[in-house]
Amino acid sequence: MLPDWRFLLDRGVNFRTKKALQNVGFPRVFQLAEVSLTGLA
Repeated sequence: MLPDWRFLLDRGVNFRTKKALQNVGFPRVFQLAEVSLTGLA
């Protein structure tokens, strides 16, 4: 069983990395745009 981790991926991390994490069992993987953090410096 995997730990209850959450990932917030930087905009430089591509969609395939997100899918790979989800495919191995980490369902809580988010990108900046999904949590309304786009445009921040």
